[in-house]
Amino acid sequence: MVKRNYNLRVVSLVLRALNRRPSLIIILEILDVLHKHKRMNLSQLCTYTRLSYSKLKNQVDNLNKAGLIEEIEGNGTREYALTIKGRLILFRLKEYVKSLSEAGLIDYQISSSV
Repeated sequence: MVKRNYNLRVVSLVLRALNRRPSLIIILEILDVLHKHKRMNLSQLCTYTRLSYSKLKNQVDNLNKAGLIEEIEGNGTREYALTIKGRLILFRLKEYVKSLSEAGLIDYQISSSV
């Protein structure tokens, strides 16, 4: 039997990298969830996107600055909704990801609700 010494930190980093979703897919999923549910707070978005609060907050801030989503405050809550620009980008992203998937370059299934 051959005994191999693996650096556990390297193995851990590789396994985490394999399970990571590309930023493009994360953006697509956030926009898609907001399209389906109209308005959501960060806690709800965390549940639907399976992202940590800090990672989601960073993405939401970037999408808000880009004008793809808008922040809505009311009744002591902060919710987010898709803008018209965000909806157009969502449609384009879905087509782009679908094309990449059909070409065998990525393995991702697009929901057909949009």
